[in-house]
Amino acid sequence: MTYKSEKAWKRVKAFYRSFTGISGGYSTTHRILSVDKLSKAERRFLTVMELSGQWKGRTLCIGVSETANGWTDGKTYVAFNRDYLQRHNPKYYEGAAEMVTLAFHEMAHDTDDTGSHFHSIEFYTAYHDLTRGNALYLIGRLPDKMRNQKWQDQAQEIAEKEAKKKAQRDKALGITRVVKKQVAADSDLTHNPTKKVVKKLVRRRRRF
Repeated sequence: MTYKSEKAWKRVKAFYRSFTGISGGYSTTHRILSVDKLSKAERRFLTVMELSGQWKGRTLCIGVSETANGWTDGKTYVAFNRDYLQRHNPKYYEGAAEMVTLAFHEMAHDTDDTGSHFHSIEFYTAYHDLTRGNALYLIGRLPDKMRNQKWQDQAQEIAEKEAKKKAQRDKALGITRVVKKQVAADSDLTHNPTKKVVKKLVRRRRRF
């Protein structure tokens, strides 16, 4: 090391940190979240993406990781990092582009990529084949499909709330009890006799 380079190094040495020292502060785990732990927006994203039918049997899911935007076991699932999804909202085209290309990126991996992230010639070939046409179409349609799915979810929530309120009103007015009694009465009128009763009736008829 020359005098000049040594002098320059002393100026920046205080800011230097080894990769081992920095990476030691990060968790390398990849944890998939259960569906009941997801927000409405996250579940909506998975629903819309699954409906596109591009994933060849792999389940789409959301998880948490400090080191990966997405990951896969290469066979059964593709996971999206929750933080990455929140920073790239798929209801906008920019976010849709990020999430769709990430999904196809993970689909191009045919082995587990949580431990390493090597990209072979086979990976790039698979990524090319997967994204040829399909990716652009899905990116263009994803924002609209996200909005439509949100309207459907909201309509379903309203319908469920109205049904719940109606059930509460009916119970308060005693309508539920009346209906149950009427159903019971109707079932008695339309009661189907057992085999023993039928045989007895047949015997009685034969006597006459």
